Amino acid sequence: MRRSFLFVFCFLFLSASGLGQSTANDPQGMQALVAEVRQLRKDLQTTNGNALKAQVLLYRLQVQEATVGRVAQHLGEVRSHLAETQAHRRDAAA
Repeated sequence: MRRSFLFVFCFLFLSASGLGQSTANDPQGMQALVAEVRQLRKDLQTTNGNALKAQVLLYRLQVQEATVGRVAQHLGEVRSHLAETQAHRRDAAA
């Protein structure tokens, strides 16, 4: 019984202390909140822009790596063909 009375008393006390807080009618506070939201939006747009640039750069890197891979494969084929041609030339000269 005593605990329930203490619980009710604490609940009422904490509820009453919450009523003393500042309300949203403060124009200076609202201006600060609006400015903060605008800054957060600006930061988010900047971050999104940077993420998009990073994605484009990664795509370019992937394309360049694929191109280098194809060129390296082609170079290997040409070197192999050159080695065969040189071997045929030596055989023909002998």
